[in-house]
Order: sequence, then structure tokens, then C-alpha cells
Amino acid sequence: MVRGVISRQANSLLGKVENFYFKMCKGDKEFLPVTLEAMAAYLEGSITEVLHPVGLTQLTKRFASHLTSAEQVATLADMGAGREELESCTNQKQRKELFRKLTKNKYE
Repeated sequence: MVRGVISRQANSLLGKVENFYFKMCKGDKEFLPVTLEAMAAYLEGSITEVLHPVGLTQLTKRFASHLTSAEQVATLADMGAGREELESCTNQKQRKELFRKLTKNKYE
């Protein structure tokens, strides 16, 4: 018996999801549709204004490693850092700390 017809890519992904769910998650077959529906609702949900602490750390590391000092200063200015704050940051560590503080304040 066939449930229906789906694309090759969808069928491949569904097979992988089912295998992972049954083998790794030890899930019950009857709960797989409920789990997939919950995942779809999560993906379709709106983005919150809550930043996970790990996300803050990741953003801070990316700021420090992917931007030149001039780009860091410009980013901090765009984030609302005052002239005094920018002038007090004489090295990358201080700019990184200011970035972390401004980012954290944005999400509190």
C-alpha cells in the first residue's frame, strides 16, 4: 500500500528522519507525526527577541574574529556607542567587551 506520492528529495529526507527518529531517539511510531507537526510549528513560528546566552557568545566571537578594527568601530557606532565609549576602546578586547555589553542591552 502507498500513502501517496512525494518528490524524490522529500521521500529521501523523510526516510532519513524516520530512521533517525526510530534508531537514535527511540521514538514510538505513533508519535512521529506529532513530533514532525511540532517541528513544523516551531519553524513557522515568529522569531522572538530573546537571545540565548550561547548566541551572545557566538556573536561576540564572530565580531572579534571576522571584522577589522575599523569595521568593529563602525559596527559599535551603528549600535549606538557614544564617542567617549569608542575612544576608550583602545584594543580589540575592549571593543569586544563593548560589543557584548551593547548586544546584551539590546535583548534585555
